[in-house]
Amino acid sequence: MDHGSLSSIQLGLCHRAIHVRLSRLWEYRGGIGHGSVKLLHMVLSDRQGNHITALVPTSVIAIHVGSLHEGLTCALTHYLVAPRLPVLNMVDVPLMIQFTSTTTVRPLSASKGIFCRWIYNLTPVTELPPPSDTPACFVDVLGFIIGVSPVVSYSLSRVFGTVRKRHVLLLGSKDHEIVITLWGDAADRFDAENIYSLGQTDMVAAIFVGTTVRVYDGSKQLAGGAACRWYMDEDIPDIVAFRSSYLAPFKPIALLPIPGKTNLHQQTAVPTRRIPLAHLLNFNSYEKKESQFRCTVRITKLASGLRWWATCCTRCGNFAVPATSSSTQPDIYSCSRSACPSTSATIRFRLCLIGRDTTGEAEFVVCGNTAETIVGLSVYEIIKNNRHADSSVINLAVAASQIRHIPAEFGHLTSMLCRFVVNVSAKSFCGTWPSFMVSSIESHEPAPVTSPLPDAVVLS
Repeated sequence: MDHGSLSSIQLGLCHRAIHVRLSRLWEYRGGIGHGSVKLLHMVLSDRQGNHITALVPTSVIAIHVGSLHEGLTCALTHYLVAPRLPVLNMVDVPLMIQFTSTTTVRPLSASKGIFCRWIYNLTPVTELPPPSDTPACFVDVLGFIIGVSPVVSYSLSRVFGTVRKRHVLLLGSKDHEIVITLWGDAADRFDAENIYSLGQTDMVAAIFVGTTVRVYDGSKQLAGGAACRWYMDEDIPDIVAFRSSYLAPFKPIALLPIPGKTNLHQQTAVPTRRIPLAHLLNFNSYEKKESQFRCTVRITKLASGLRWWATCCTRCGNFAVPATSSSTQPDIYSCSRSACPSTSATIRFRLCLIGRDTTGEAEFVVCGNTAETIVGLSVYEIIKNNRHADSSVINLAVAASQIRHIPAEFGHLTSMLCRFVVNVSAKSFCGTWPSFMVSSIESHEPAPVTSPLPDAVVLS
């Protein structure tokens, strides 16, 4: 049976089976990698040597996350072919494959042909592109490992958990050295002890894929996170050729000093540069403080399973809970901050909206008066219109909690085009969805589903 190759796919939904190998797979968790899996990124290759990036979006991650792993050879059907993302592509091809809720993955036996095991596009270390958090493509480099450091862990302010990193010193062509900083899981996966031992008797050549160019302490370096992989002394023609071309004296691998702490710095604002939602999803929490962005998205739905309201202390603004669960008791509350003596609270909107542009999808949390501007009614009017017809319920929080449906007054939010100002930090990536707190709404208007969406813009 003839199966289409990756070179023959075209934009749109595709139902024809293709036989591919998952040459590379990495989990996007956001922030510093402590959250749940929000996206799966892959590199697929076929028997003809073609390759393409693939993406499993957040909305269907639960369907596919358990069936995909690196090295899997499978028949893929019922997928979407779309333009590639504008940032952080693992291979430089114009299209990508996106999994849908109906995408099927059928494992193939080893007899179904030979697939390319390694996919990379080498850049000489002397020709690295300019530093960028979100370049169009990752950088792949080749060289000899001549130094490794221990892993260091430290805490960053306003970031959950600890940050781990290690340094690897790579000797590239023309005796040019470059430091690679491995972050988080990549720092742990790198077997420095074994590599150091091997490097005392022979040169250890390696290809590092999935890195980005950074500037640390005034010098250009490479950084590798969840997307970073390395192939060492494999039977790869580029490694074989590189080793045979090296004529300098043997250099044993050295132990590098423990890496220093990376200080957070504020995101540089470039008011004239347009930045799509994909950039917000790849916010560099290892190095950046909380930053503010402007983005335009189309609302697709309300996040399911979440309340659309919250009770907040009138004194300090923290969450408050009713002091009694009795529906006949007046509105008396207990502040979640134990030191706060206040017993009063106000009910406010807390809408969790799923919005998207042409490059990504995320959750946007809109609260209080900001939410009221797009709803068109106050939270008290929504409760009044939807509460049970029981005059004995005088506790407003209890009345609101008895509303088990999504109020019809929110129906017009779906397909609304909104220009949000949002805050982005490591905290934005702790939940199931990447979640951004909306600080203000600059504009909102109904929009047809087919309306094109502009990209995000950094606030000055």
